[in-house]
Amino acid sequence: MHLTPEHKVTLQACGYQVLAATPEQLQRLTQQRRVFASCGGSVVVRRADGFLETHATLAAMLEQHAQARDLVMDAGVRLPNIVE
Repeated sequence: MHLTPEHKVTLQACGYQVLAATPEQLQRLTQQRRVFASCGGSVVVRRADGFLETHATLAAMLEQHAQARDLVMDAGVRLPNIVE
């Protein structure tokens, strides 16, 4: 899964940390689907409790956020552009 800049902003707003993956994490966590591609290289996504998210849980959360954003946009509410 590739994380876009918009995904990163969403994750940070939800309390997640997007961190560069270490060589050890790449070796150990890739098969568990806990390493993600990003413009800056490979990253892991950590919750506030220290748990590293998997592809499935992260994809579901990002999809729910996108659906909520689309509902707001369809209602005519203008959201600020926070992606740099």
